Amino acid sequence: MKKKFLILSIILILIGIGIIIAFDFNYSIEYGEAKRIDIYIGKVVDINEIRSITNEVFNTRNAKIQKVEIFNDMVTITLKNLSDENIEALIAKINEKYELEYTTEDISVTNIPKVEFIDLIKKYTIPLLISFVVIEIYYAIRYKRLGIVKVISNSLLTIILSIALYISLIGITRIPVSSYTAPIGLLILLLTMVYISLKNEKKLEIIIKEESK
Repeated sequence: MKKKFLILSIILILIGIGIIIAFDFNYSIEYGEAKRIDIYIGKVVDINEIRSITNEVFNTRNAKIQKVEIFNDMVTITLKNLSDENIEALIAKINEKYELEYTTEDISVTNIPKVEFIDLIKKYTIPLLISFVVIEIYYAIRYKRLGIVKVISNSLLTIILSIALYISLIGITRIPVSSYTAPIGLLILLLTMVYISLKNEKKLEIIIKEESK
């Protein structure tokens, strides 16, 4: 069972790496390449009205819509894969809804670059490395009867495998990379370490029982 799971995990990791190399990650609006349109309406904006327009024009509910300015009379609309035709259609609908006469030259459009995946996890790198070192030292002391080299190597392999599998599954399933990606990854790491500890505790308990006979 362990061997089958390891083989399946490696296959999934390789598939995930291939998909990520070929197509990159699927980024959410929050982190992906997008365009932000700033539109001054001139009166208090109803977000639901703007969302209804974007849903009609772009046939998607993934638009990020925010009010700006202290009087809530300006709105920003952020979307991925916006073409000039999309922007013109949006402006036409907003002109019709709010009796405005904007053209594309009157509207501010800002290109937002994507946030690279490595940049999302960079801030966690040093704390994680320190945590790994401390945990591996604990494992070496706590489970020295199981063999220090064996315990450390097995724990590192399990941790690396879980991280690689998680990242690969993100690539395979095309789940958008968002603000939840890193916290979920940290949770998976925590659960992996709990699993390693429980597994080693059982092995240690067996050894202690055998020595007490």
